Amino acid sequence: MALTLALLPAQAIAVTPQDQTSAPSERISTTAEPPQPKPQKAERPAVSAALEGGDKSCAQVRSRIDTLAAEGEKTVACIAPAPARKPSPSETSALADRQPVPWPDWCFDSSNGDGTWYFARSHACSIDTLSIDVINVRTGALVGQILYQTNELVYTAADSATWGHQVIIRMYGGWGQIRDRS
Repeated sequence: MALTLALLPAQAIAVTPQDQTSAPSERISTTAEPPQPKPQKAERPAVSAALEGGDKSCAQVRSRIDTLAAEGEKTVACIAPAPARKPSPSETSALADRQPVPWPDWCFDSSNGDGTWYFARSHACSIDTLSIDVINVRTGALVGQILYQTNELVYTAADSATWGHQVIIRMYGGWGQIRDRS
């Protein structure tokens, strides 16, 4: 969260005091809503810290594959980055009913699904494409995969003392041994 909050720009509008003798129409209004800036971009780190440090990252699971086999595990699942995938317009419109706060259009227009954060004055958003890989512990082979996207929106308003964070996780594909067969 701290990274997300750090991405939100701290911007202010300076209002120069006006001479009291000037006409009211010449004074600057301090109640007008400031214009929304063009979205900015914050590059995604090479590997997400959550994926690198989590105990279920594929690199860590593969490093423990012999131990897992000795413990009798047959398959194991891990999280890995997937090739970036831009959501289609039909997919984004299908998400509308699951969004308490509507997403700004520029979030979907800007994102390529690679986890990059885009931000403006009161909103920051990211669409990331990931996979859950299912690995056969005995052979080390990939035997299944769930492909999904996480859509994150962080938002606030000028008249709000708080901020919100909404996350939508959506599966868009998969193959192989991805169902619980118990």
